[in-house]
Amino acid sequence: MSVRGRAAAFFDLSGGTRACWRRTLFPAGALFLCVAAMTFAKTGRDALYFQKDGLLDLPQAYLGIALFSVPFSGMTLGLMRLLGPRRARLAVLLGLAGLLALCSLVVQPGGGPRMTLIFMLVPLAFGVVLSVVWLLGADLLENVPRFLLPRLYSAVGGASMSGGLAAAASGNWLASYLPPAAFFVLAGALLAAAALVVSLGQGCCPPARRLSPAPSQAEEIAAHASARSTPNPIHRRRYLWLLGSVGLLTAVAGVLIEFQFYWSVSESVRDERAFLRFFAAFYTWLNGASLLVQVAVTPFLQRRLGIHGSLLILPAALASGALVLALNASLPIRAGLRVVEGGLKSSVHRSNWEQAYLPLTGPLRLRAKLLVDGLVSYFGQGLAAAALLVWLRFSQELQDPVAESGRGITVALAGACFCWLLLAARLGGTLRALSPNMTELRTKIPVPDGCASTAALGEGLQYQLLRRAATGAESDKVVSGAESGG
Repeated sequence: MSVRGRAAAFFDLSGGTRACWRRTLFPAGALFLCVAAMTFAKTGRDALYFQKDGLLDLPQAYLGIALFSVPFSGMTLGLMRLLGPRRARLAVLLGLAGLLALCSLVVQPGGGPRMTLIFMLVPLAFGVVLSVVWLLGADLLENVPRFLLPRLYSAVGGASMSGGLAAAASGNWLASYLPPAAFFVLAGALLAAAALVVSLGQGCCPPARRLSPAPSQAEEIAAHASARSTPNPIHRRRYLWLLGSVGLLTAVAGVLIEFQFYWSVSESVRDERAFLRFFAAFYTWLNGASLLVQVAVTPFLQRRLGIHGSLLILPAALASGALVLALNASLPIRAGLRVVEGGLKSSVHRSNWEQAYLPLTGPLRLRAKLLVDGLVSYFGQGLAAAALLVWLRFSQELQDPVAESGRGITVALAGACFCWLLLAARLGGTLRALSPNMTELRTKIPVPDGCASTAALGEGLQYQLLRRAATGAESDKVVSGAESGG
C-alpha cells in the first residue's frame, strides 16, 4: 500500500472516535496558523497606519470595508465554483501569503491611499481565508457521528482563539527586535504553513461520499420542533425587524468604539517601536480575554440567564462603559472598553446571537442570517463611517477639535448602546415566548452552548447539523445524485 493509501486508512472514519479526532487536527492546526497570521498582520498594520495622519483616513477605510465585503464574498464563491472548494482553499491561502509578502515591501508609516488599501485588505482577505478554512472542517468531518460534532468543533474553535493569543504574546516579545513591516512577512509565512496543513489534510482525507439515510427519530423530532417554533407572519416580521435593528446597532457601536480607541492611541503614542509594542500587548489582552470569557464565563451565564438574558450582557456592558468614558476619556479606559467589546462579542454575545436565529425555519433562517449578519451589518458599518467623516470635517472648525470630537462620538456611542439594550430586551422577550420550542430543538440537536465558538464556528456547526436534520433525506439524495453524476 502506498503512503497516501496508508494515510487515508489511518484517517478513515471506520477507525471510530480516534479517527474523528485525528481528522480534527487538520482544521484545528490550519485555523491556529491563520488566526495567528491575522494577528501578526493587524499588529504590523496598526503600528504603521496610526503613526501620522492615518486616523483621518480611517472612516474612509471603514467605508471601503463595508462596500467591498460583499464583492469579496462573491469573488470567493466564484473561485470555488471555478476551481472547486479544495483547490480554491489552497489558492486563497497561497495568494494572500504572497500578497502580504508584497505588502511588506511597500508599507510606510501613516495613512494615504496605499496604506488605506492595505488597512482594508487585512479584514477583507482574512475574512475570506477564515471562511474557506472553516469549511475544511465541514469537509473533513462530513460523516462524523453527530454526538461527536460539538466536542470536535469546540476543539477547533479553541485552537483558532489560541492562535490569536499565541501570536499576540510572541509579537509582544518580537516588537523589541523587528520592524512593523516584518510582521507582514511573518503573517505570510504562517499562511504558507497553513496551506501545507490544509494540503496534507485534503490529501489524507479524500472527499466523503454524502450519505442519504432514512430520517432517524431524532431528525424527525428536530424537524417537527423546527416547524412548531416558526412564529406566525406578524410575529415573524417583528422578530426579523428586531434582529436587523440589533445587528445594525451592534455594527455601529463596534465602529465607534474602535475609532475612539485608535484616536486615543494616535494621540498618546508617538514612537514606531512603542506603537508596535502597544498593539502587540493590546491584542494579547484582547485574545486572552476572549478565550477566558468563552471557556470560564459563557457556560455559567447561559445556564443562569438563558439566551434571552445573555444577549443583554454586551450592550449593558458597553452602555456602562460609555458613561465611564464620558467622565474619563483616557487611553486605558478606551483600551479597556475595546477589550470588553471584542472579548464579549466573540464569546458570550456571538454564541448566543447564533442561537437567536433558531426560532426561524431552515430556509428563512438562512436568508435572515445573510441579511442581518451580511448586508445590515455592513450597512451599519458604512453608516457609522459616513457619520464619522461628516463629524471630523465639522469638528475642524471647533475651538478644540480633538476634545469636541471625542465628546460627540462618546454621546453617539452611549445613544447607540442604550438603544441597542432596549431593542435587545424586546428581542429577548420575543425569544423567551418561543423558549419551550427552542428548548426542545436544542435538546435533540446538540448545539455546543459553552464551547469556544466564533462566528464561523456557529455557521460551520449549523451547516453540519441542520443540513442533516432540517433539510431531510430528499435534498441529500439530490446532492448525492448530482455528485455521482459529475
